[in-house]
Amino acid sequence: MGVYQKYRDKNGKPTGPWFVKYPYRRDRATGKIRYKIEKAGFSRKLAQRIYNKKYEEYKKREHLDWKETKPLSFSEMVDWYLDLPAVKAKTYYKDIVRYCEKWKEFFGEILVDDIKPSMVEKYREERLQQRSYRGKYPSRQKVTPASVNKEVSVLKRIFNLAIREDLAFKNPCWKVERLQENNERKRILSKDEL
Repeated sequence: MGVYQKYRDKNGKPTGPWFVKYPYRRDRATGKIRYKIEKAGFSRKLAQRIYNKKYEEYKKREHLDWKETKPLSFSEMVDWYLDLPAVKAKTYYKDIVRYCEKWKEFFGEILVDDIKPSMVEKYREERLQQRSYRGKYPSRQKVTPASVNKEVSVLKRIFNLAIREDLAFKNPCWKVERLQENNERKRILSKDEL
């Protein structure tokens, strides 16, 4: 816990950016303290300031009975999003609901702050192996990369709105690159062209 450098040079001396490890909440089930690690940059003073601020916030929550907001689960956040009037007014609301059901199956009751970009990438890879809901057509056996990109873009929107409303602190989708799409259409020749 504290301020440190992860990497070592050839002589074994610490080098590179500074990292901060600080307590951020106590696990309700086990009572153990949960820690977070953040990259603070190349300034030790800045890293120390970040650590002091985060540690002070934690101590206030622990000892001064600060009202800590209850950690939000992913399914609760999705339900909140689906209840927004602006979302219900969208023409593709049924598609959004379908996407959300898939995400709830995958993420379930994981806390919003515990979702990482690697988990979103794993979701993407699994979705590409699944059958499309239009799987009765021979050309639509598996989910296409374009469909997965749409799902991830809506997920990104959910997290951005949650950040705006202070329900989440970070968006795990912002480091996830879009899949390469192959959207070429097969063209049918007219009689004259034939």
